[in-house]
Amino acid sequence: MYKQSRYNYFVPYCNKILYFNSLTKKSFLMTPQEHEKLQKQFSDPISFEFGIPSVFNKFAEWGFFVKEEIDELAFFRYLYNKDILYSRDCHLIITLSESREDNSSMTDSIKEHLSSLFKEGITSLCIEWLGEESDTDIDSYKHIIEEYAKEKCNTAGIDYGQECPLIAPRTFQYTFYNKGVYSGKPTEYSEKNRIGILESNGIINWDEEKRACQIGNVWFETVMCRDCKHIPLMSLSCQQLLQKSHGVCPLKNNTIQPDWVVIQEYEMQKV
Repeated sequence: MYKQSRYNYFVPYCNKILYFNSLTKKSFLMTPQEHEKLQKQFSDPISFEFGIPSVFNKFAEWGFFVKEEIDELAFFRYLYNKDILYSRDCHLIITLSESREDNSSMTDSIKEHLSSLFKEGITSLCIEWLGEESDTDIDSYKHIIEEYAKEKCNTAGIDYGQECPLIAPRTFQYTFYNKGVYSGKPTEYSEKNRIGILESNGIINWDEEKRACQIGNVWFETVMCRDCKHIPLMSLSCQQLLQKSHGVCPLKNNTIQPDWVVIQEYEMQKV
């Protein structure tokens, strides 16, 4: 027994209907006439499965139909954990200070930490800089770290960048400041916000309780978000907008529109 996926979208696009599933990211276009006929089949999955099995099986393969017992939210949670939370794409945010001594010590520790990350098997590296305005001393330390990182990435055959395309809490995303390690981009470098200490050998001594809060409490695990069919489609956009709006759903105040996001996803796939 099958049911329609909760995460199907049928969006008008260029005088056609865009079919899109936000869990599998499968998409294709139908004419309005084809769409009208196909929706009659979609409304009765049992008849569709037994009447046109070859076509139905293709739609099931693409995720537009799932077995009755499948918990699609649990499957999305699995994908989120695999592809984002525990992704081995690494995003380091570094804040250097005005102190040469601190920067010199930090530079050595960060190089050691980078070396350990490559041993752990990260799959990409992005280094972002925050804090002090550019000056000769700070730029020299940035240059040392960046050149070391580029060399390591070239040797490992992985991508290196300075703009991270994915802004979301995950295992390999944190900020360094004066030996302290912080989650995301903190507004204040206080002991309360610190989740670890960067040792001179490059190893992070984590505050395990704070670390668990950082990556254990996934932001969409609320009644409001769990019950929303748009979470797989707009999870990253929603997360950022929820933070800015202090918990007000961006869908309810029309900050973002699902159909627009579906079209953007489709057009990016075509590139």
